[in-house]
Amino acid sequence: MGFVIFLAILAIVAVYAVGIYNGLVKLREAVKQAWANIDVLLVQRHDEPASATCSTSRRRWSAS
Repeated sequence: MGFVIFLAILAIVAVYAVGIYNGLVKLREAVKQAWANIDVLLVQRHDEPASATCSTSRRRWSAS
């Protein structure tokens, strides 16, 4: 009887540990996604002045 209780407690601890691990993996993926979003925004911000310069230079050439 004591062995069955020990196995039940061990199973509960294992399920709890797996749940904690899955939560940490989910959090790690959320952090990766957040950094990827920041990278995209920084690249877009970096490209904006170049695209604005190109469009104004095109306008200048086509206007004259």
